[in-house]
Amino acid sequence: QRQVPKMEGLGKELSCPVCLELFTPPVVELPCSHNYCKQCIEQTLFSQNCTHVNGQFCCPMCRKVTYLRGRGIHGLKRNIF
Repeated sequence: QRQVPKMEGLGKELSCPVCLELFTPPVVELPCSHNYCKQCIEQTLFSQNCTHVNGQFCCPMCRKVTYLRGRGIHGLKRNIF
């Protein structure tokens, strides 16, 4: 079995699952604990026709529904780590 070098594994942890690049700040954490570049989540909302501040969209990874609750994307948690 192939062992993954530590830096390769770390790069995977620090990569956005939408753009597959290292996270571009600000990083948004969804309630399901998946992290994305803010720009990538904005593109996801657009592609899922979520245009209202009270809208809802599905996490690109696990498909769990996230409700924006009147604050739009600005109401989502920022991951500062």
